[in-house]
Amino acid sequence: MDTSWTIEEVNPDNESVHLIKSGTGIRRMFSVPGASHAWMDGNFLYIISNTGYVWKVTPENGHRRRFFNQESDPIKANDPLAQPA
Repeated sequence: MDTSWTIEEVNPDNESVHLIKSGTGIRRMFSVPGASHAWMDGNFLYIISNTGYVWKVTPENGHRRRFFNQESDPIKANDPLAQPA
C-alpha cells in the first residue's frame, strides 16, 4: 500500500497547505505566515512563504523548521516552481 503524502492544495489566501496520505485518507493542514508555494521532497514538505522564509515540515508529526530563503539556499535551488534568474 502506498502511504506517501500528496499536496492537495496550496491556499495563499489562507496561508495554508493541505496534504492527503495516499491509501489512508488521512488529511493534514499546515499553516505558515505568507505560504505561497509548496512541494514534497522525500518525507518532507517544503513551504515557501512571502515573508522570506522556507519551512521544512515533517507531515507525520508536524515538526517544522524555518530557514531564511536566500538565492544560495539549497532548499530554494530544489524548488520546482522557482523561476531561473
